[in-house]
Amino acid sequence: MQEVEGAQLAGLGNANGDYLVGFQGAGLFNYVKKFGIGVQLSGLYNQTDRDFTGFQISGGYNRTKLLEGIQIGLVNRSKRVTGWGSPETPRFKSAQIGLVNITKDQDAFQIGLLNLYRPGSRGVSLGILNLGGPSWLSSYTNERHLFNIEVATGNTMTDVKHHTQKWWSTYNTVGFSTVGWYGKTREITWGMGADLTFKKGYFFRSTLRMYYPWEKGAFREWNGMYGSVGMSAGFIPVKKYSFIWLFLSPTYNWHMLGPVEGIQRPAVALPISENAWGSLQIGVVFG
Repeated sequence: MQEVEGAQLAGLGNANGDYLVGFQGAGLFNYVKKFGIGVQLSGLYNQTDRDFTGFQISGGYNRTKLLEGIQIGLVNRSKRVTGWGSPETPRFKSAQIGLVNITKDQDAFQIGLLNLYRPGSRGVSLGILNLGGPSWLSSYTNERHLFNIEVATGNTMTDVKHHTQKWWSTYNTVGFSTVGWYGKTREITWGMGADLTFKKGYFFRSTLRMYYPWEKGAFREWNGMYGSVGMSAGFIPVKKYSFIWLFLSPTYNWHMLGPVEGIQRPAVALPISENAWGSLQIGVVFG
């Protein structure tokens, strides 16, 4: 079939040799050779060879060249995703939502376990791993653990560089905490945040983290999951080693999920309420 203006429905699949303006719905796959405007909905696979504006939704794989809209699937792939970070913001605000999201130019949103994109993209990626921008490794001490190690990925560099004197970025973190001050050891963490780094050698970061007990059965013993949000200030102590940064971060911490009976705040923390406290993080960043 050539161009479609309206609806195209099939039990197995739809194949279009020209363009689509409307709706494609199929049990397995939808294919458009040129461009599409509308909705592609399938159980397994959607593909538009050129540009697509609208929604691609499948239980498996979505693919197009330029996306102005939403892709929802297990794997989403696009050469370019336009959005709020594009030089000329398009009419549609775009996003890729899935387990794996892949694009070259990511100027909108990616939400998934693994997000892949090209360095220099100006969008925001939220996931476990975001591969495409710079990253860093950090180690810090807080009120619960002597040793916390954390990897930050994503760090999507935006165009707000102001003559290269400062850089704005976003990131996600995954971490592991051990050597508890009171015998309670090993937690896993996930976080997200934003960073403003200055060429002169200092930065400001704001990070939201969630801490969850690693040991089986420790969820109740440790009163479940805890949250932490803080503002970090860091600097390069020795200019010769510009990849090493020291930082200090006041944090606000609270009980998020789990049993509330008998909640015990860390002894070195600043009491704020029955289930919240303030503390400090002191650490080093490599990267």
